[in-house]
Amino acid sequence: LIENSCSVSLIGDDIEGIAAKAKLPFSVIGMDSGGLSGGFAEGYSKASIRLWQYLDLPDIKIKCRLGVNLLGATTAYFNGRNDLEEIKRILETANYRVIAVPGAGSELETLQKIPAAQLNIVINEELGLETAKYLKERYGTPYVVAGIPYGLKGTLRWLEKIAEVLPSDLESVREECVKTQEELLAAVNEARCTWGELWFDKIIVAAPGTTAFCIAQTLREEWADTEKLTVICQNTLKDLRGPVEADEILLAEKDSKKIEQILQQADNTLILGSSSESSVLLREGKKFWCCNIAYPVQDEVLLATAPFAGIRGAGHMLQRLWNLKIKTQLPY
Repeated sequence: LIENSCSVSLIGDDIEGIAAKAKLPFSVIGMDSGGLSGGFAEGYSKASIRLWQYLDLPDIKIKCRLGVNLLGATTAYFNGRNDLEEIKRILETANYRVIAVPGAGSELETLQKIPAAQLNIVINEELGLETAKYLKERYGTPYVVAGIPYGLKGTLRWLEKIAEVLPSDLESVREECVKTQEELLAAVNEARCTWGELWFDKIIVAAPGTTAFCIAQTLREEWADTEKLTVICQNTLKDLRGPVEADEILLAEKDSKKIEQILQQADNTLILGSSSESSVLLREGKKFWCCNIAYPVQDEVLLATAPFAGIRGAGHMLQRLWNLKIKTQLPY
């Protein structure tokens, strides 16, 4: 993949033509990246579609039974690799066969099997939706904008959304959710006896679009109680349907002044976001607790293979939130 810069774009150099003359021993895809519009999500989406246009794979008439591709899944998001492994594990437990995950480690030989899938599952809408639309137009493959499965109820709802389009047996996943729920409930009840309810006066969720909305929904439904929940969304979403019980939803691209004001005034607040938000509160001398869910992260290192998403992620996230709750009660 050769990307040009603004200056090369202004000059008008034919980067694919230059690569062709060089007679390189491998395929080359060129992208005009002139200008400063858009961010990671826009670049990811454009590069992905450009790849499929270049490959122009033949359609596969005999589809893989319960075969699915995961679109818009990325290891470039915070803890993305661990979340992806959990998502694949849950799908395989429900008898789905994950064929390819473009942009997250699938090699060319695997990507060439993309048309064999019966369904494309869009994980991060801001990354994978346009690709799903292109593949539907080119190969007729249906898609579902599923989002990220957080929490136990959220994981079952996520899987049921997929099963509505491509039915499968979900009983094994349901059984695992019930068992995990019993284990977590016992641990949480013990914590409640000592520390009270999992309550924060204010919660701010700030992350890429899909992460922000899915985390916020699970916070309200399963994890914690709060007087006010504010969602700061880094991307505008189009197809991620469903209620998001946030008291306030702000878009980074158009509400920057209001977001800055909210962060400057935040106190006794739980931040589920990144070091970008926590650094503002540090400068303002505010009292807050931070649970990192998005990059950039400068105050935490993740070494264990513990996801935030899925069934295993439900316990991990509850653990992080309860530990922050306990810190609010300590005198130091």
